[in-house]
Amino acid sequence: MQSGGAGVPQPLGPGEQPPETTDEGVTVADVPLLVKTLRVAEGLSQKDLGERIGYPAPVVGNIEQGSRKLGLKTLGDIAAALGYEVRIQLVKKP
Repeated sequence: MQSGGAGVPQPLGPGEQPPETTDEGVTVADVPLLVKTLRVAEGLSQKDLGERIGYPAPVVGNIEQGSRKLGLKTLGDIAAALGYEVRIQLVKKP
């Protein structure tokens, strides 16, 4: 995944694979794009991911657009469906 500065993930290019882990992490604001990027990298449609987590495709679309609040349980379900786990790190603001 390419970094767009300030740790913001950018969509993967052709043939690129998401990293196993990242030391820089992402912020809450970055999560919608990260979900979409990982979903696309796995070759899943919004419908496919929705079926894996028990939500319809439009809800997945809303999550990816950032227009739906995302709880930790749902984030964990999405991560697991994509072969990842969620790790949370609280960092003091500069």
